Amino acid sequence: MSRDEQRVNGDELKPLAHRATRHRLNPVVELSRCAAGGKKCSVHGFDRLAGKLPSPESILPAMHITNYPSITQFQQHVELKDFREPTKKEYVRYVRKLAEHFQCDPATLTEDQMRQYFLFLRQHKHYKAATMKGAKYSLLCFYVEHLKQKQWSVFRELRIVKPQVLPIVLSRSEVQTVLAAVREPRFRTCLTLMYHCGLRVGEAVRIEVKDVHGRENPPRLYIKNGKGGKDRYVPLAPGMVQQLRQWWRTHQNPRFLRGRADLTSKV
Repeated sequence: MSRDEQRVNGDELKPLAHRATRHRLNPVVELSRCAAGGKKCSVHGFDRLAGKLPSPESILPAMHITNYPSITQFQQHVELKDFREPTKKEYVRYVRKLAEHFQCDPATLTEDQMRQYFLFLRQHKHYKAATMKGAKYSLLCFYVEHLKQKQWSVFRELRIVKPQVLPIVLSRSEVQTVLAAVREPRFRTCLTLMYHCGLRVGEAVRIEVKDVHGRENPPRLYIKNGKGGKDRYVPLAPGMVQQLRQWWRTHQNPRFLRGRADLTSKV
């Protein structure tokens, strides 16, 4: 073989070798390109002659169809309830997982199949108490309230006991050490307020200037739209009020106590 022929063959193989080592392109795309060039190639474990491509079903994972009529109707049923939006999504998600497990319309399942599914979640999936409780009440709503299977006893048989674990409580010196390690002042102020008032992250970042009632005796903080959509007041110590005032003076945002609007995405 002449040098010119070697150079031509080498130039033809370089693009294929480069693509095969990237491991990012779809195997079907790679094999299709080989077929178009009339070549034999091996990509991601597939060795096929041109024109003999594997079927997409042999490469791509099986798609589980869970858009059954009963699930669509259950979505509408859940929308009628005054649940929080995350709760609505979780209820439908648990029913979809049930349909994926049995590969059928969940409305056609029997009570014994439902009992076996709960055993599967507990013994094989090792669901914790909180996750098991979410699955139980989501499926109870689907079968008992939506499908009117009121004679089923499986939901009464399933008992979920939450373990009584003592919480880890840091000492005051440990809390001071943790907060002192936060270099960004706005993050340190937010975390201090969360610890001082027992707030969740979403509650802390939504606090507005008007929610701080620092001139009242005693001072208090108004928390709106907390867990379960409930509002509440929490007490504030004078030292915490002073710290919030000092932080607000650095940005003087007329609405939000946090100041910069990107705090929500970084805390």
